Amino acid sequence: HKESFQLKDLRKIVRLSSPKISPNGKEVAVIVTKPDWKTDKTKQKIELINCNDASCRTITYQRKGISSLNWSPDGTKLAFLAHDSKTKHTQLFVMPMNGGDPIRITDSKTGVTSYSWSPNGEKIAYIAQDTVPNPKQIKHHEDAFKVTDNNYEVRAAVEPWHLWVISSTGKNAKRLTSGKWSLRGDQGSMSKPAWTPDGKSIVFQKFPNVWEGNAWHSVLDEVHVKTGKISVLVSEEGSGSPEFAPKGSALAFIRPRNGDQNNGFAVYIRKDGKIYDATAALARNFNSFAWLPDGKNLLLLGKKGTLSSIWEQPLKGNSKVLDLDHINVNDGSLSVAKNGSFVFTGSTSEHPMELYLMRSVNSKPVQLTYVNNFVDSIALGKSVTVHWKGPGGFEEDGVLTYPVHFEKGKKYPLALVIHGGPEWASTLSFSSLAQLLAAQGMLVFQPNYRGSTNLGDAYQHAIYRNTGKGPGEDVMAGIKKVENMGIVDKNRIGVSGWSYGGYMTS
Repeated sequence: HKESFQLKDLRKIVRLSSPKISPNGKEVAVIVTKPDWKTDKTKQKIELINCNDASCRTITYQRKGISSLNWSPDGTKLAFLAHDSKTKHTQLFVMPMNGGDPIRITDSKTGVTSYSWSPNGEKIAYIAQDTVPNPKQIKHHEDAFKVTDNNYEVRAAVEPWHLWVISSTGKNAKRLTSGKWSLRGDQGSMSKPAWTPDGKSIVFQKFPNVWEGNAWHSVLDEVHVKTGKISVLVSEEGSGSPEFAPKGSALAFIRPRNGDQNNGFAVYIRKDGKIYDATAALARNFNSFAWLPDGKNLLLLGKKGTLSSIWEQPLKGNSKVLDLDHINVNDGSLSVAKNGSFVFTGSTSEHPMELYLMRSVNSKPVQLTYVNNFVDSIALGKSVTVHWKGPGGFEEDGVLTYPVHFEKGKKYPLALVIHGGPEWASTLSFSSLAQLLAAQGMLVFQPNYRGSTNLGDAYQHAIYRNTGKGPGEDVMAGIKKVENMGIVDKNRIGVSGWSYGGYMTS
């Protein structure tokens, strides 16, 4: 009789983040994070995993706040962000991959938030917040700030974030942009800077100011590295995440479809001065993308029903969904090598996150890590997709997890776990909370509702001016469907949810 999933098991779950495959496709760098229960902190390291035999070695020790791994274009160096005890801020480090310690190359007074290598690997562009211009007056309590489109937690004026460039050896840091406008919102909206293929200019997401309330007005600007001259590249508002194709001149970026904030995010292409939505036929939400090496095809990441999937999308023409063998891909975890192989992190409903490799779009995923294998010896509740017809004629879905030792003919209490966002979706990925409740003998239902990102634009858009009643009726229709299965003790139904799911609960 296997033990069921308990709170103590949460302590063992390992998180993998920022996986990056080397340009030659031979190894993957990834951040491995483990909880340290005694100190109530996490322990992090960067591991290098071989794509052929899945062997791994640790390449950093005892660093805090590691994020954003990126190989140099020639694959000889690995860059990352980490907390620096000397400057007390997050700085950029570069590590030679033929041996040697990471070298801190930035000395930012406020910390580095994002960066990218130039095409020849000689320079790095990075984003840092401006320093406070009047610290003396502030010390003297002259720190009044304006109530505007900022968030309710703001207690002081927020300085904008701007673009800098530095040599990859750490010399000659040079500021490229300045002004009241910003490269980041105060709640974290931000895109990586994108170098033009010739390395002469950098494309960046420009926000009108630091306030998140205005973040949807962002455009894409281009700055010339030598002259500092700035020009507008994409004036359509809501644009972000610019990335040039590895070959050719195409620029891909993300923007709400047709500029309507109530639609999903689309992947747009700017080529030969023309801009078009490469994903228009799919009419659904994509949170991230990656170029394939030919510069003619993209990989798109989004939710389709109750799976987080990957599509292959040519610049023009029909897309296809890849066969991922029921693995749910983690957002933003796609990384592609020059030979067309790619990696991502993902989970299934019965196994937490691991790292996977695909040698091509037509191959099967190969598991490269086994960091959460302990879960395989634990008894889990089985998860299935439930479909129902919602009000307004929508085909709706959700995830139902059975109690651990479910017996036919018995009735069980039902716990709702409603997702937040509302631009999000519950999928068949591993859910610690669902498993903890299933171990207590409950059915767990995670319904999707209008506004969710997994069933296309019309469904996502339907929450517009119907923010409570509509989603509430969707959830109730889902409960009815589960009740009709004859397994629910109708006198014992509990409701919970995070963020928008908390609003739905209320």
